[in-house]
Amino acid sequence: MKNKIIAFDFLRALAIIMIIPAHLSSYLFSKYSKLALYAFDPYFANMGLGLFIFMSGYLLYYNNYSINSLENVFDFYKKKASQNLSSLLVCTRHLCNDILRTCSQVRFRLCIS
Repeated sequence: MKNKIIAFDFLRALAIIMIIPAHLSSYLFSKYSKLALYAFDPYFANMGLGLFIFMSGYLLYYNNYSINSLENVFDFYKKKASQNLSSLLVCTRHLCNDILRTCSQVRFRLCIS
């Protein structure tokens, strides 16, 4: 592993802190707290998201700058696909189980009534 750039950890934390209020806005119940959040939220969320995407792209380049042939590109994507495929399969399995459980409950309620 290459030398870690500490400034990117700080920027990543800053980007996350800028994005969190956008997700919290649906959980706030007070009208005044929502108004205060909406005054700053679009700017902070957009800046945080842009910062996060920029850093992800740069760090992908920084960690894989030796990709200089088509074979290296295929190896890179094969490695990334194998890393993400297991997470995708687990999430899909849980989602399908939830959908089937909900459908069986609805079907059971329709049969009773």
